[in-house]
Amino acid sequence: LLMYEALGLCEEGGAAAFIDRGDNTYGGRFVINPSGGQISKGHPLGASGLAQCAELTWQLRGVAGKRQVTGARLGLQQTLGLGGACVVALYRKGFPTVPFSVQDVIARHGYN
Repeated sequence: LLMYEALGLCEEGGAAAFIDRGDNTYGGRFVINPSGGQISKGHPLGASGLAQCAELTWQLRGVAGKRQVTGARLGLQQTLGLGGACVVALYRKGFPTVPFSVQDVIARHGYN
């Protein structure tokens, strides 16, 4: 709740109302954790930030499957780790005219 406020997604003290209105999910102002976040994935140290990066990349490329946020143009990554380590990064779609699919990558490079 505190991070919604700290990131400016809602006013200070307004995180509960932000959630109650559904502003943090599909159909609201922002879609937060479309993959389910750490509740669905767990928290393997170091890999959590990479999972966020991958999810945002898939969203911006339009290849996130059932989790896809329609019209995704920007992504915000925020991680607060042990010892107060914090990362905030913004992603935006680059090269929008280059076609891309996960199947193309797998066909070209294989899949482990």
